[in-house]
Amino acid sequence: MFHASHEENAYLDKVVQIIKGKLAEIISRIDKYGISIHDSKRNLWENIYELDPVEIAQTRQDIEAEISEGQRAVKDKQNLERLLVNPYFARIDFLQDGEKEPASIYIGISALLDLNQPEGLEMVVYDWRAPISSMFYAFETGPASFESPEGIVTGNLSLKRQFKIENGRIVYYIDSSTTISDDILMECLAKSSAPQMHNIASTIQREQNTVIRSDGSNNLIVQGAAGSGKTSIALHRAAYLLYKFAGSITAKDILIISPNKYFTEYISNVLPELQEENILECEVNQLAESELPSNFHFEAPWEQAEKLIERRDLKYLQRVAFKSSSEFFHLLRAFIDKMCIESFTPTDLRLGDRFISKEMLLKKYNNYQKYAPLVRVTKIYEDLVQLVTGDRSRINKGKLKELIFNMFHYKDSISLYNLFLESISREDMFVVRKRNFEYSDLFPLAYIKVRMEGPSRTFRIKHLIIDEMQDYTPVCYALINELFKCPKTVLGDIAQSVTGISTTLDDISSSFENSIVVTLNKSYRSTSEIIEFAKKISRRANNIEPVLRHGNKVQVTVYSDINAHVTQAIQKAKASGLSSIAIICKTYKQSLSLYEQLKDNPDISHITEQRDSFVKVMPIQMAKGLEFDSVIVVDCDDDNYHTENERDLLYVACTRAMHNLELIYSGKLTRFVEL
Repeated sequence: MFHASHEENAYLDKVVQIIKGKLAEIISRIDKYGISIHDSKRNLWENIYELDPVEIAQTRQDIEAEISEGQRAVKDKQNLERLLVNPYFARIDFLQDGEKEPASIYIGISALLDLNQPEGLEMVVYDWRAPISSMFYAFETGPASFESPEGIVTGNLSLKRQFKIENGRIVYYIDSSTTISDDILMECLAKSSAPQMHNIASTIQREQNTVIRSDGSNNLIVQGAAGSGKTSIALHRAAYLLYKFAGSITAKDILIISPNKYFTEYISNVLPELQEENILECEVNQLAESELPSNFHFEAPWEQAEKLIERRDLKYLQRVAFKSSSEFFHLLRAFIDKMCIESFTPTDLRLGDRFISKEMLLKKYNNYQKYAPLVRVTKIYEDLVQLVTGDRSRINKGKLKELIFNMFHYKDSISLYNLFLESISREDMFVVRKRNFEYSDLFPLAYIKVRMEGPSRTFRIKHLIIDEMQDYTPVCYALINELFKCPKTVLGDIAQSVTGISTTLDDISSSFENSIVVTLNKSYRSTSEIIEFAKKISRRANNIEPVLRHGNKVQVTVYSDINAHVTQAIQKAKASGLSSIAIICKTYKQSLSLYEQLKDNPDISHITEQRDSFVKVMPIQMAKGLEFDSVIVVDCDDDNYHTENERDLLYVACTRAMHNLELIYSGKLTRFVEL
């Protein structure tokens, strides 16, 4: 670790001056936009009765264009202000083969050009996503290469340097011959958690970098251990794709399917920090529900999870298990494939003087095979209308439409779903109470509807990101593939299922053609003590590798007074400089019940409340994907955590902790914890 040298201070001063110059210029532009917009609005108002409608419309259009330019300038100003605080985080010295002198490449969140060089433009800071910057993440000092638009560039790395820069001044720098310096990484990992996730561009590890920069043409499946940075990788991958395919992909072309709105809020800061707009997001149940009639009402995902955990209704458990299985999906797909062929039975038609044979109609139906059956039938009708247009015989289009659609034997997705279940002698699998449907029926019904009728809307998405892949069923993935024909990045951890379904990695990989599976075993979130403790709980987390960051021993404690226990934990955490505690319960109902006991404490809120607090009470399902300085898992009694599903839940709860983990119980300790 070195304090700044004269050379590095001089370079930073140069960069800071360039940024300040750009800031002064853009502030001046913003002021001019403000004055111009104000004057244009005033002139329009004062002369509105003297202008014709075309002049008024043109003036308004000009004002809107100026407002858009001004907004872009304000965004550029905000980005420059961020750069002024920390303009770059790394330097590499690279001697390209055939050159005499190495080039010093400074790497930051975004590129910075010096426009005032007599010999032309000079790139003083390179974007972390630039091809040349990839060598910082991918190579040790020595032989190195990167892929430029012109081909592979080879050479030698003689220096890898990382900086800690605060408020425009170098605090220190570290030279490393291997990967990202452990000192800088450990300092980042030792920090307290934040209400929102932050970018990790300065500490991306080699295996993470490989995933982020993976070719966007294939489906990429990432099996990542708890704390391996899966979600950060997904968002940095989105930023990388926006950079690499700038001009052809925008933030509106990328969609992330996220587990819940709390998770969406947690990740909302990352892309703006990387100077990109936030991408689109939605929950997978919202996608499915949008394909079905609005008067259909489905259980929420958490309601199904609660029932599975409580295990009070054996038939309900059997229905969910069956409809979550690969067997169910393969049976359903085969049935729909058959219905796509058999649902249209044409008959001969006579349209005025024209004779249309059933063979011709069937041929047309088969020629439109790339479309859903209902769309095929519609196109046949439109073709026939076009065919007879201009004929002397008057053709009743309404009657023709009725004749054609009577050849199509399909009513709706519910009728076909019932027919499918009847065909496999499983009518007991569909339980509806006054149009209130079970959550496990949502995706089969939506899949049937989309296969038979086509999607209700066309998505223009060019890359899809699916997080928490372990919580989706094969039929859910089939629906996603019907709606989105673009490359996908699919991330999750099979060991972290909180829904009770048993989707396997093979199920997921077989759902996506041309897929590449990448495994990330290293965990960066939790201390070694927490990871080793959690590994003993889960049977599926044996491969997880903690970064060697040590901390406090995991506490397993008997409690009698929850208020006193939590109050003491808050005092201790604050004294230690921590900034967040999660109190995690097994179910949503348990979290609400516990919050009722604790809500008089102003430091505590429930996760569903829209306010910041030092302590959040939440169920495990809403905690997944999040992280906290300290975690207290409550009611770790054997009657509360005793099934295999509950073992997975306990593992997920424990791996939310970064620095401190405590399990508390009042009766007999769960069998999954060994003292």
